Amino acid sequence: MVRLFAINLLILSVLFEITSVVVYLVRTGEFFYTRSKSRVDASRAQFEPDQSAPAADSLLFQLHPYFGFVKKPDSHSNTVNSSGFTSQYQYPFKKTSNQFVIGVFGGSVAAGFTAHELQTHLLESALKRLPSFRDKEIVFLGFANGAYKQPQQLLVLSYFLSVGQDLDMVINIDGFNEAALSYQNVKSGLEHSMPASILMLPLADLANKDFSSETFVQTLEVVRTRNQVREALTAENNCRLAGCYTLRWIQTRVLINRYQEKISALNRAKSNTQDHNALIHLDKNAGPLDDSQIAERTAELWAQSSLMMNELLTVRKILYFHIIQPNQYYPTRRQFSSEERSIAIDENNPNRIGVENGYAGFLARIGNLRGAGVKVFDGSGVLDQVKGIVYSDNCCHYSKLGNDVFGKYVADIIVASPGIRSEERSDKDKRNP
Repeated sequence: MVRLFAINLLILSVLFEITSVVVYLVRTGEFFYTRSKSRVDASRAQFEPDQSAPAADSLLFQLHPYFGFVKKPDSHSNTVNSSGFTSQYQYPFKKTSNQFVIGVFGGSVAAGFTAHELQTHLLESALKRLPSFRDKEIVFLGFANGAYKQPQQLLVLSYFLSVGQDLDMVINIDGFNEAALSYQNVKSGLEHSMPASILMLPLADLANKDFSSETFVQTLEVVRTRNQVREALTAENNCRLAGCYTLRWIQTRVLINRYQEKISALNRAKSNTQDHNALIHLDKNAGPLDDSQIAERTAELWAQSSLMMNELLTVRKILYFHIIQPNQYYPTRRQFSSEERSIAIDENNPNRIGVENGYAGFLARIGNLRGAGVKVFDGSGVLDQVKGIVYSDNCCHYSKLGNDVFGKYVADIIVASPGIRSEERSDKDKRNP
């Protein structure tokens, strides 16, 4: 009897393993035992802080009187300086005569660009091939934070210039946050120009002592569930048998759905009405706006902010480069494989409408910005012809391949810029008066 049971169990296990292999092949187009782990790695990345910036991530930030919010100094394993930015330097950073200082502004993609540059030195190497940069020490300073959007870059730049920050070049990488988070702001009842509602509303509630016990418990539940998802995804990635993977996949789907439900419940529980006696003031919408009005106002603010950054920097002879980042929700010629689509595209993503409408408004204003002297570049199609997976999540971030391609694109346009050639001529004139 025991022997018969063991045989039947073995047969069932083999059948389940075969079925799991077939299901995996149909679902992903890959043979399980030779599968790429990038899908699970990408899924896990979505549950790291700063990726989607849900309300629970507000616990990692502090309100700032000028910038809206900054990182807590102890919130990440990376170095967060006293100004709330990831950097090994304290700000304002004062350069020496042999240093060339590049400040990078924007949201999490800009922060990712800085981190990638510090690992790969793509831009540094490209600059070092130019004679005037060969003996320079190139210093990168990060002024980007997850969920930043214009006019935060403008405000951050204005403040640090006013306190004596030395800069030779500014790179502003933006687009997604301006389009998606401005749209979310309006839908949350906030004015589109305010910092991202997904972080500002919970931070304001905390500061106003309006964080109810119910909301606090829900926030902790969101954090706990996200940690469970990350652990389940790690276990899923470590499965060596297809049957194990199938069971873990079911578990992670259940946990992800639970996580999303808890996020929705947390957002519903939060009050978006502002008490006149509240400590924190956030501008509200003057009235209802349709999608086209949101896109128009967002694009105008985006363009004016970049124009003002350029004016601040030009008068100080500081180079300015503005790059519009690629995003999967703005339709381009990129053809997504089934594997990349499962990573990068969420058909119900609330950011889709904001991105599609917002990017169209941004691109329509490039000509006027260039006419005003702004070196602005449309990077929305940079990843179109790249073979392989270039997105790491269904928000906006890139895989290593995507970061490599985007990093090289930025390096190429900067090195090819007449402004850099002018910098070379200026440096030559200084050496040969």
